[in-house]
Amino acid sequence: MNNFFKTLLENLLLRKGPEDFICSVRLMYLCLLANFAAGMPVLVNKVGFFHAFLAAAMETAVMLLFVHFILRAFSRTERFIQSITALASVSAVLQLVASLLLANVQIDQGQVVGNGMPGLSLLFICWYLALYTHLFRRIFSLQLPAAVLLTVCYIAMGHLAAGFFLPELALPDASLQQTG
Repeated sequence: MNNFFKTLLENLLLRKGPEDFICSVRLMYLCLLANFAAGMPVLVNKVGFFHAFLAAAMETAVMLLFVHFILRAFSRTERFIQSITALASVSAVLQLVASLLLANVQIDQGQVVGNGMPGLSLLFICWYLALYTHLFRRIFSLQLPAAVLLTVCYIAMGHLAAGFFLPELALPDASLQQTG
C-alpha cells in the first residue's frame, strides 16, 4: 500500500503516469469507492444525501464510460484498470482539496462570501486542469493539444450530465441570487 501512495503522490506532481500503478481490480474498486465517498460531503450540504449520492454515482459513471469508450477508440483497452485507478485516486484527492477550499465559503444574508483565497483557488484550478491533461496524455498516448481537448470534453460531459440528470446541481441556488 505504501507503493500506491508513492505512485499517487508522483502522479499528483505530474512525475509519473497511470501506467505506474499496479494493475489490480481490487485497488481500482477501492479507488472508485474513495472517489465516490470524497465527493459526498460538499454535495450533502448543498442538495441532501440522496441527490449527493446520485451525483457521486453519476460522476463515477461518466469517468468509467468516458475512459472505456476513448480507450476502445484508440484500441488500448488493456489500460482500463490502471487508468481508472489513477483517475479515481487523483479525483478523490482533488475533491478533498476542493472541499477544504470551499469549507470557508459562507452565505451571508443571501450572498456568497468568498473564502479570501482567490489566488489559491485559481492555482487549484490550474493544477486540476494540468493533472487531468497529463493523465489523459499518458493514458491515451496523445500529444498535449489532443489531451487538453479531451480534458475539456471530460469536464464538459460531467457538467452536462449533472445538468441533465440533476438540474438542482447545475442551477445556482435561488436563495443566493436575492439582491435584497
